[in-house]
Amino acid sequence: MIKNISFQQIPVRDQHRALVFYAGKLGFKRHTDAPWKPGVRWAMLRDSEGDLILLESMKAGCCG
Repeated sequence: MIKNISFQQIPVRDQHRALVFYAGKLGFKRHTDAPWKPGVRWAMLRDSEGDLILLESMKAGCCG
């Protein structure tokens, strides 16, 4: 169980896949899913311990 996260931002390559994982496997609930900049959207997931923001990054070398 995750404890004591108030806010965490995670860069991801595939935001849809990350949403499926964090919501489906770890039980986070989708709070916000909205455009942020041209071609970029951000998603905030929430559980009882805090918030998680997934930002899709297109930078080379990002996100393993």
